[in-house]
Amino acid sequence: MAAKFVWAENGNLQAPNVRVEIINLQTHVEEKILPGKIGMFDPAWAPNSAQIAFFWTGRQEIGHTMGVYVVNQDGSGLRKIADGGGNFASNPAWAPHGNELIYDKRVRGFRQLFKIASDDGVPEQLTRRGDNANADWFNPAYALPVSPQPALLSTTWGQLKKENPDGRK
Repeated sequence: MAAKFVWAENGNLQAPNVRVEIINLQTHVEEKILPGKIGMFDPAWAPNSAQIAFFWTGRQEIGHTMGVYVVNQDGSGLRKIADGGGNFASNPAWAPHGNELIYDKRVRGFRQLFKIASDDGVPEQLTRRGDNANADWFNPAYALPVSPQPALLSTTWGQLKKENPDGRK
């Protein structure tokens, strides 16, 4: 999704009707994951690419309300993972192993982070102060090693302080 809002024909800004499509690269055939005009905002593919999590505003085309949903790659198995409770529950991100999701939801006017098991678990609030949104998971398997490197321990400032103003050491 390139932008969050688009211009309507009447000149007003409106939320775009976003949907996720799968394109077969050999045949160039496009397949919608969900039928009709169901908007899928902030889509996030599961690590194994079998499911996609997304935020949905709750338009009543399929009788569901706003929240975070998960659907299988072929469009089957649509289910709500997190209820917005009248507020937006959005920006889902999968855990590296695909067993949990993290998302944000408005609580008393501020966005807070929640974690939930992908198999319909109980939401756990992770943050309680400030405005927190767009979280992501850290996977230590992809972290670079951190160790001191003697060649980098000397800074330019340290080199400058060794010299006198007239250039003598």
